[in-house]
Amino acid sequence: MQPRLIYVVNARMPTEKAHGWHIAKMCEAFSDAGARVTLFIPRRRNPLKSSLFSFYGVRQNFTVRYLPCLDTVRFGKAGFYLQAATFALVALLASVAVPKDVIYSRDEAFSALASFFSRRLYYDMHDYPRSHRWLYAGLFRRAAKIVSTNRLKRERLIREFRVPEQHVIVQPNGVDLAAFSPVRSKVDTRFSLQLPHRAKIVAAVGKYRTFGQEKGLATLIEAFPRISLPQTLLLLVGINADEVSEIESLLLTYGVDPDRYRIVGHIPHADIAAYLYASDVLVMSYPNTEHYREFMNPIKMFEYMASGTPIVSSDLPSIREVLDDHSALLVRPGDAQALAEGVSRILGDDALGTRLSRQARHAVTAYTWAKRAEALLTDMRHTL
Repeated sequence: MQPRLIYVVNARMPTEKAHGWHIAKMCEAFSDAGARVTLFIPRRRNPLKSSLFSFYGVRQNFTVRYLPCLDTVRFGKAGFYLQAATFALVALLASVAVPKDVIYSRDEAFSALASFFSRRLYYDMHDYPRSHRWLYAGLFRRAAKIVSTNRLKRERLIREFRVPEQHVIVQPNGVDLAAFSPVRSKVDTRFSLQLPHRAKIVAAVGKYRTFGQEKGLATLIEAFPRISLPQTLLLLVGINADEVSEIESLLLTYGVDPDRYRIVGHIPHADIAAYLYASDVLVMSYPNTEHYREFMNPIKMFEYMASGTPIVSSDLPSIREVLDDHSALLVRPGDAQALAEGVSRILGDDALGTRLSRQARHAVTAYTWAKRAEALLTDMRHTL
């Protein structure tokens, strides 16, 4: 059976944000696993002029349909809600007219509306409801399945929304292991990226904020001058242009000399692996807030693991669902001194770094886009 799957998402595509990579890779993986996939996305103004396929480097094995909507997101909250509502309505009408076996979506407005008309809806939940809980309660009750990216969210759904256990499945995010094979030379990647070949490079990939929340880079910047080894370089990759001045102000506040850090703006996703290979330690310094503690399942965690570069991370329940003391060095969140000591320990102990990174690279083979798509399609065949 080759199921017909409509993937509906209200996102400007392509986009510089991580959810765009997730959407593109899941469409590709669903198609590789045997589904006939049509992606419904809004027709919106987009400063990125590349096609979705070329921007993300995915095969053109699925169909993309751009649906009309009121492109009013730039007009603030009211404009956002208007755009979301018009897209949800148009997407519902378009989905009714298309032969399908399942509707798959990570968009709450469309999913809430579509759940009234279809019992073949899978809702892929990447955050957790903080408002409009009545809207979500109806969606959770009517959807065929809710896909949670970690176990913590599943437990809260069952406890707080009374969702039956069998209606929530856990499928973490994934990684494309082909992007990390063959393993690249640290010397060669540093040469190609014009990075110093003698320095110990401490790197973090990602923006300064997500969902309006700071992602912990301030703690890393505070920790960096306390790292005990000389000739260290702080490498921050994927910073938004409008975040640079704030980050540079923090670097100045904590006394990090300009010649000891490098800020790299947005880069194509295909280039991220080179920066990971060029580094000596990769940092995830997430703060201990509800979102980071319970709801997140960062794609970059799996890419860090696949690179074979040692990881120092905040010790949070959401992180421990994937990493443990055998695959990463986990430190108290929000503690700059503990973070500095963790990074210094990795940089000063090659055997420890090798042991942790080898285990992380082994563990990440369980978390690929292909395995995620295959597991979801298997569930769909049994459920629908």
